[in-house]
Amino acid sequence: MTTETQTIPRDRSVYIAFGLLVLIYLPALYDLVVDWYTDPNYSHGFLVPVISGYLLWKKRAELTSIPRSGNNAGLVVIILGMILFVLGNGASEYFTVRFSLVVMIFGLTLYLYGGPLVRKTWFEILFLVFMIPIPYVIYFSALSDKIGFITSFAPSWLEEDRDAQERLGQYASFCEIGMDARDFVLTIDG
Repeated sequence: MTTETQTIPRDRSVYIAFGLLVLIYLPALYDLVVDWYTDPNYSHGFLVPVISGYLLWKKRAELTSIPRSGNNAGLVVIILGMILFVLGNGASEYFTVRFSLVVMIFGLTLYLYGGPLVRKTWFEILFLVFMIPIPYVIYFSALSDKIGFITSFAPSWLEEDRDAQERLGQYASFCEIGMDARDFVLTIDG
């Protein structure tokens, strides 16, 4: 299961493996950054890799002292990541493609560095999941109940506040929740 034991060097194979990973995922990473930039709900995505990198950097002395022992179980995780990548691209499901990136990073780390290093870095790697926007189907279905709840109590305070009417109308049209919230706002305006 473990092959060689040495301290973590800055060898070319690691750079090549992670460089190829970035190259393969470049279109998905570009789309991810565009989502972070254009959708204010996901602008926190810019911070997640920075925070993860900072947490790893704080552990750098401890991580470099861990013996490097590749683990072949990482290949299973890499294959799972590849399957998710292919299926996600085939179905045009961005969440699956982006999630496969985190799976691949985890698998490569396990394969190249082994279990002892993964035990010390699992949180920082899995924290990257928070940079991935959730699928809009889940996002909108979670919001539709909240919009309905808000609009059921709205008449008393919305009649007086035209700015709130406009914000609610913009929010409802942005979320594409349905006609209920938009009809409600239009009837108050009329």
